Amino acid sequence: MKVEELAKMLNVNRGTIWYWKKHNKLDEKLAEYEKQAELKKKVTEQDSLQVILQKQNEITEILENVQYMLQQVLQMSQNSSKISQNVVNISQDVVEMSQDVEGYLTTVEVAHALGIARRSLNDRITDGKIKAIKVKGKNLIPKEEAFQLIFKKVYDDVNLKTKAGDSVSIKNFKDELKKVINLSEEEVNRELNALDDEEILHLQTINNPDTLTEEERKAAIEFNGRMLFYITWMKK
Repeated sequence: MKVEELAKMLNVNRGTIWYWKKHNKLDEKLAEYEKQAELKKKVTEQDSLQVILQKQNEITEILENVQYMLQQVLQMSQNSSKISQNVVNISQDVVEMSQDVEGYLTTVEVAHALGIARRSLNDRITDGKIKAIKVKGKNLIPKEEAFQLIFKKVYDDVNLKTKAGDSVSIKNFKDELKKVINLSEEEVNRELNALDDEEILHLQTINNPDTLTEEERKAAIEFNGRMLFYITWMKK
């Protein structure tokens, strides 16, 4: 190897190389250089191995995190499926219930309209005084039965307030009825006519309707060409 190359490799000047040659120290210096180079190489390899191990640990941690996230996603998916199934079941129950309760009122609705406790109403159902069916463990009262109870309660209240002597104004009756139950004018008229047909109450007209107020005439029920203004509940 040329002197210039040795000097560059050993990081000394050319004069030092000539001096080492002259005093037979060059081989010793080259041996020391090779030993240091070998040691440096081992240190570099160890550092590289440490870096590799560190990267491997990082990759392992990332994979563990990914696995955990996948498990969470899977669990969420399973929970979502359960929730979806529960929603479907609830929807089916609602549909079934809506089909079952068509034509019926709940005891909550009827008790509220009658102004009594639901427990009292259920007791009367248990005693057979009120007709009802059970759907999913709850009592339901046929609308015909419920309306008759509610209409009679409203009729008695109006009769008591106005001291009408059993002939209650349809207008006063409808005004009071609106306070306890939400029914359309058509529904009220239809139910009153049905009760009249069953001779549970009597709808009647008067000979001089011109004496009535405009509101009373509007509240009247037209039936077979007759204008009906008053209600009389038939006594048993």
